[in-house]
Amino acid sequence: MLESNTSHAMYVCICQQVTESQIRQLCRERGGKASASDLREQFGLGLECGKCSSHARSILREYQQSVHQPENYDPRLAIAV
Repeated sequence: MLESNTSHAMYVCICQQVTESQIRQLCRERGGKASASDLREQFGLGLECGKCSSHARSILREYQQSVHQPENYDPRLAIAV
């Protein structure tokens, strides 16, 4: 069984050496309202090869969804209005 190691960094952008935790930190600092433009300005994401862009955007979406939904939210139980 692998244990979580918070000092281990998962790189999202190799060109700019940007980690997933740096992106999440920016999201926290912006109150969950960070954008792809913010990532480009802050870290230079997507300015070199661009292979990181889609994964970086998915981290933004994931963070935004986690901020705006209660912990016990289950989309399978949601009622369409």
